Amino acid sequence: MVAPDTIQPLVERYTFHRDAYLRGQEKYNETQLRQDFTDPFFHALGWDVNNNKGHSEAYREVLHEEPVRIRGGYLRFFTQDLAKLPIRTINFADPADKAHHDRRVALVMQMLELNKKLQDTSLDYDKELLSRQVEAADASIDKLVYELYGLTQEEIGIVEGTGK
Repeated sequence: MVAPDTIQPLVERYTFHRDAYLRGQEKYNETQLRQDFTDPFFHALGWDVNNNKGHSEAYREVLHEEPVRIRGGYLRFFTQDLAKLPIRTINFADPADKAHHDRRVALVMQMLELNKKLQDTSLDYDKELLSRQVEAADASIDKLVYELYGLTQEEIGIVEGTGK
Protein backbone atom coordinates (compact mmCIF):
# COMPACT_ATOMS: atom_id res chain seq x y z
CA MET A 1 0.00 0.00 0.00
CA VAL A 2 1.29 3.44 -0.91
CA ALA A 3 0.81 6.23 1.62
CA PRO A 4 -1.30 9.20 0.51
CA ASP A 5 0.79 11.98 -1.02
CA THR A 6 0.05 14.26 1.92
CA ILE A 7 1.69 11.91 4.44
CA GLN A 8 5.15 11.66 2.87
CA PRO A 9 6.03 15.37 3.36
CA LEU A 10 4.91 15.15 7.00
CA VAL A 11 7.21 12.19 7.58
CA GLU A 12 10.11 13.86 5.78
CA ARG A 13 9.72 17.14 7.69
CA TYR A 14 9.45 15.39 11.04
CA THR A 15 12.42 13.12 10.28
CA PHE A 16 14.56 16.07 9.19
CA HIS A 17 13.91 17.97 12.46
CA ARG A 18 13.51 14.97 14.79
CA ASP A 19 16.80 15.35 16.65
CA ALA A 20 16.15 19.03 17.32
CA TYR A 21 12.64 18.22 18.58
CA LEU A 22 13.98 15.52 20.91
CA ARG A 23 16.77 17.75 22.26
CA GLY A 24 14.27 20.52 22.89
CA GLN A 25 16.19 23.01 20.77
CA GLU A 26 13.05 23.97 18.87
CA LYS A 27 11.01 24.47 22.10
CA TYR A 28 8.52 22.19 20.42
CA ASN A 29 5.54 21.26 22.56
CA GLU A 30 2.75 18.71 22.39
CA THR A 31 0.23 21.18 20.97
CA GLN A 32 2.58 22.19 18.16
CA LEU A 33 3.28 18.53 17.38
CA ARG A 34 -0.46 17.84 17.20
CA GLN A 35 -1.11 20.82 14.93
CA ASP A 36 1.87 20.27 12.65
CA PHE A 37 1.93 16.48 12.37
CA THR A 38 -0.71 14.47 14.21
CA ASP A 39 -3.85 16.24 12.99
CA PRO A 40 -2.70 16.42 9.34
CA PHE A 41 -1.68 12.73 9.50
CA PHE A 42 -5.07 11.56 10.79
CA HIS A 43 -6.88 13.90 8.38
CA ALA A 44 -4.95 12.35 5.48
CA LEU A 45 -6.12 8.93 6.65
CA GLY A 46 -9.72 10.10 6.51
CA TRP A 47 -10.36 10.74 10.21
CA ASP A 48 -12.80 13.46 11.24
CA VAL A 49 -10.13 15.44 13.10
CA ASN A 50 -12.25 18.55 13.60
CA ASN A 51 -15.49 16.68 14.39
CA ASN A 52 -17.24 17.91 11.26
CA LYS A 53 -19.84 15.19 11.83
CA GLY A 54 -20.87 16.85 15.07
CA HIS A 55 -20.55 13.77 17.30
CA SER A 56 -20.87 14.22 21.03
CA GLU A 57 -17.59 14.46 22.95
CA ALA A 58 -17.67 10.78 23.91
CA TYR A 59 -17.86 9.60 20.29
CA ARG A 60 -15.54 12.00 18.48
CA GLU A 61 -12.92 10.33 16.31
CA VAL A 62 -10.18 12.60 17.69
CA LEU A 63 -10.10 14.17 21.15
CA HIS A 64 -8.07 17.32 21.67
CA GLU A 65 -6.82 17.37 25.24
CA GLU A 66 -4.98 19.90 27.32
CA PRO A 67 -1.20 19.54 27.02
CA VAL A 68 0.28 17.00 29.39
CA ARG A 69 2.82 18.46 31.79
CA ILE A 70 5.65 16.02 32.21
CA ARG A 71 8.97 16.34 33.96
CA GLY A 72 11.65 15.96 31.33
CA GLY A 73 9.59 17.52 28.55
CA TYR A 74 8.57 14.49 26.55
CA LEU A 75 5.69 12.08 26.32
CA ARG A 76 6.28 8.36 26.38
CA PHE A 77 3.98 5.56 25.20
CA PHE A 78 4.53 2.02 26.37
CA THR A 79 3.94 -0.93 24.07
CA GLN A 80 1.77 -2.68 26.65
CA ASP A 81 -0.59 0.33 26.54
CA LEU A 82 -0.66 0.44 22.75
CA ALA A 83 -1.30 -3.31 22.63
CA LYS A 84 -4.67 -2.70 24.34
CA LEU A 85 -5.95 -0.73 21.35
CA PRO A 86 -8.41 -2.80 19.27
CA ILE A 87 -6.48 -2.55 16.01
CA ARG A 88 -7.42 -5.29 13.60
CA THR A 89 -4.59 -6.53 11.44
CA ILE A 90 -5.13 -7.29 7.78
CA ASN A 91 -4.38 -10.78 6.49
CA PHE A 92 -3.15 -9.97 2.99
CA ALA A 93 -2.97 -13.71 2.20
CA ASP A 94 -6.77 -13.87 2.56
CA PRO A 95 -8.34 -12.55 -0.68
CA ALA A 96 -11.52 -11.41 1.11
CA ASP A 97 -9.56 -9.57 3.80
CA LYS A 98 -7.33 -7.94 1.21
CA ALA A 99 -10.31 -6.91 -0.92
CA HIS A 100 -12.02 -5.37 2.12
CA HIS A 101 -8.81 -3.47 2.94
CA ASP A 102 -8.34 -2.30 -0.65
CA ARG A 103 -11.93 -1.03 -0.75
CA ARG A 104 -11.38 1.02 2.42
CA VAL A 105 -8.14 2.47 1.05
CA ALA A 106 -9.83 3.35 -2.25
CA LEU A 107 -12.64 5.13 -0.41
CA VAL A 108 -10.19 7.07 1.76
CA MET A 109 -8.24 8.13 -1.33
CA GLN A 110 -11.52 9.13 -2.99
CA MET A 111 -12.48 11.18 0.07
CA LEU A 112 -9.11 12.94 0.10
CA GLU A 113 -9.52 13.87 -3.56
CA LEU A 114 -13.10 15.03 -3.05
CA ASN A 115 -12.10 17.18 -0.08
CA LYS A 116 -9.31 18.74 -2.14
CA LYS A 117 -11.80 19.55 -4.92
CA LEU A 118 -14.24 20.90 -2.33
CA GLN A 119 -11.62 23.30 -1.00
CA ASP A 120 -10.69 24.42 -4.51
CA THR A 121 -14.22 25.11 -5.80
CA SER A 122 -16.05 28.39 -5.43
CA LEU A 123 -19.42 27.54 -6.98
CA ASP A 124 -22.20 26.82 -4.49
CA TYR A 125 -23.67 24.07 -6.69
CA ASP A 126 -20.31 22.31 -6.94
CA LYS A 127 -19.73 22.68 -3.19
CA GLU A 128 -23.10 21.08 -2.45
CA LEU A 129 -22.47 18.23 -4.88
CA LEU A 130 -18.97 17.57 -3.56
CA SER A 131 -20.16 17.78 0.05
CA ARG A 132 -22.76 15.10 -0.67
CA GLN A 133 -20.12 12.93 -2.33
CA VAL A 134 -17.82 13.36 0.70
CA GLU A 135 -20.68 12.38 3.02
CA ALA A 136 -21.44 9.30 0.90
CA ALA A 137 -17.79 8.23 0.87
CA ASP A 138 -17.57 8.81 4.63
CA ALA A 139 -20.70 6.72 5.23
CA SER A 140 -19.28 3.94 3.05
CA ILE A 141 -16.00 3.97 4.99
CA ASP A 142 -17.90 3.87 8.27
CA LYS A 143 -19.95 0.89 7.07
CA LEU A 144 -16.82 -1.01 6.03
CA VAL A 145 -15.16 -0.31 9.39
CA TYR A 146 -18.28 -1.43 11.26
CA GLU A 147 -18.20 -4.67 9.24
CA LEU A 148 -14.47 -5.05 9.91
CA TYR A 149 -15.03 -4.93 13.67
CA GLY A 150 -18.32 -6.86 13.55
CA LEU A 151 -20.34 -4.10 15.23
CA THR A 152 -24.01 -4.70 15.93
CA GLN A 153 -26.70 -2.13 15.06
CA GLU A 154 -26.83 -1.15 18.72
CA GLU A 155 -23.04 -0.60 18.82
CA ILE A 156 -23.19 1.39 15.57
CA GLY A 157 -25.88 3.59 17.13
CA ILE A 158 -23.60 4.23 20.11
CA VAL A 159 -20.65 5.12 17.89
CA GLU A 160 -22.77 7.46 15.78
CA GLY A 161 -24.39 9.04 18.81
CA THR A 162 -27.89 7.89 17.86
CA GLY A 163 -28.16 4.95 20.27
CA LYS A 164 -27.98 4.35 23.98
